[in-house]
Amino acid sequence: MTKTAYVFPGQGSQYVGMGLDLYNTYQSAKAMFDRADDILGFPLSKLCFEGPEEELELTVNAQPALLVTSIATLEATLEVAAGALPKPVYMAGHSLGEYTALAAAGEFLNLLRRWRERRSAYRTKSMAIYRCNTLRKQKTRNACDASV
Repeated sequence: MTKTAYVFPGQGSQYVGMGLDLYNTYQSAKAMFDRADDILGFPLSKLCFEGPEEELELTVNAQPALLVTSIATLEATLEVAAGALPKPVYMAGHSLGEYTALAAAGEFLNLLRRWRERRSAYRTKSMAIYRCNTLRKQKTRNACDASV
């Protein structure tokens, strides 16, 4: 029996022009980039397609850019396969690719919303405050989970 795995790339794989062919060829990929632009509140697609490279390489931009490009690639593959693509038994990724694997498993919108919050905190130099709030939320979730 053949088992299929989807494996996604990590940070450092980004390059100016990534995703442009997908965007121009597949409606599903275009829709993914357009939706990401709307959710993030800035033209991530333009940054992926045109750069500049220095901006794309910033962690705050590279991570959502790779996430969106990877998911757009998956969506285009599914569009072309028209149901013939084997369902994965495993999803994995290198570093950031682990988040992409989660997104491919159905958490895409939640991940993009969190990146929007992180990007905003990064731009306003309040990342430490954001991180503290995130840790408090996680401790609260853990406490709630433990009480069930």
